[in-house]
Amino acid sequence: MPKRKKADLPRTELNITSMMDLVLNLLMFFVLTSNFALAELPKVEIPELGAGSQARANEKPDKIVVSVVAEGDSGNAVQIKVGSSNEVAPGDYGRLTQLLLVEKTRSKDVAIDLRADKRLHYESVAPIMKAITEAGISHVNIVAGLPDSE
Repeated sequence: MPKRKKADLPRTELNITSMMDLVLNLLMFFVLTSNFALAELPKVEIPELGAGSQARANEKPDKIVVSVVAEGDSGNAVQIKVGSSNEVAPGDYGRLTQLLLVEKTRSKDVAIDLRADKRLHYESVAPIMKAITEAGISHVNIVAGLPDSE
């Protein structure tokens, strides 16, 4: 039996057109649905400072709200409030650490919501974040409002 030449062998091809069409359709589907899901998110409004006790009542017990109030336009902190009742003087970070340690002993998985006035300088907020770290709390949420889109 004579040997066949390479030219006589049938040529095998892989047609991936339909597979590419499917991949592109799936890609378009996920891109469009993710954009629609983002458009359906509600606007988040930060509660006013006077409504701290109401916000504390609606929260889980393992969350502490630390609010820092600014003094006019100077950028300095004038009041630090832990929860709805405990007030700390702006320079008394040792007391702030002690209050947070007490809360940490009540619940191991405690989280902090840090609400600071936007007029504050970072130098006023950094010692508060250091006190939170010294209390052994690793979960900190920095609360910020979304800009109004008109």
